[in-house]
Amino acid sequence: MREVAKRAGIDHSTLHYYFSGKEALIDGVVDHIVQDLAIGRPQTENAEISPRELLSGHFNALIRQMERTPEMFVVLVELHSRAMREPALRAIFAKNDRAWKTFLVETLQAGIQKNEFQATLVPEVAADVIISLVRGLSTTFAGRAGLMKRPFQQLLHWLEGDAASTAKGTRI
Repeated sequence: MREVAKRAGIDHSTLHYYFSGKEALIDGVVDHIVQDLAIGRPQTENAEISPRELLSGHFNALIRQMERTPEMFVVLVELHSRAMREPALRAIFAKNDRAWKTFLVETLQAGIQKNEFQATLVPEVAADVIISLVRGLSTTFAGRAGLMKRPFQQLLHWLEGDAASTAKGTRI
């Protein structure tokens, strides 16, 4: 905590005033990053946006943010790696993952109902796959966020499956 305060250019006691310890500080950092990345919160004013467009917009927002502030993703990857060994960190990520997963599950369910995504899709499982894919792509393409576009497009294509071609009147 002393080193963090020193690097931030603040007094150690000031840091302790806002954060009771290391876990509270990390929780605050992760919450800040998650809010800044808008994970789990759609960035749209249009209530009529389709579930597919919402999910695509979510992916595009992640790519834009990774292009603007790649260091945030580096911090998330590092903290997430530590969370595998530290239960307190794991709990912090679990809390944030629940909100993200809820957003994804609701979007996928709406997409199934509107015949935009495959009827056989299991939203809870697909949400877990999306979260894992985002984490993996963030690590794989660190500093090269544009390369994430094609995997996200492929994922959307898989989620749509026959639903998209049926809705358009053609088969894949």
